[in-house]
Amino acid sequence: RIFHEVNLFSFEQLFEHVTRFNIDGLSVFFPYPAVYQEQYEYMSELKKTLDARVAKFKNNSFSNSFLKGTVILEMPTGTGKTVSLLSLITSYLIAYPESFKKVLYYRKL
Repeated sequence: RIFHEVNLFSFEQLFEHVTRFNIDGLSVFFPYPAVYQEQYEYMSELKKTLDARVAKFKNNSFSNSFLKGTVILEMPTGTGKTVSLLSLITSYLIAYPESFKKVLYYRKL
């Protein structure tokens, strides 16, 4: 067996070379120097959905609104949907690690 030495990084080191910005109180880590307006809007709507979902589960108000905390967002090809989604969700989980036990991502090709 061949073992490779692995360097472990802290969150500060890992996110040292990324763009940071704020969406409604959440520090978002983005891997590119700039964020397009469409990406910012996409992440903003996604954050609202995550916040609604977390509030729904904390209050045990499952029956109040079945669709509260559910989102379908559409953007044209090549506009950065995947990087926006992953950036927002990982930033959300870093800020609120107790929020979700599991995150599913489905992409139809």
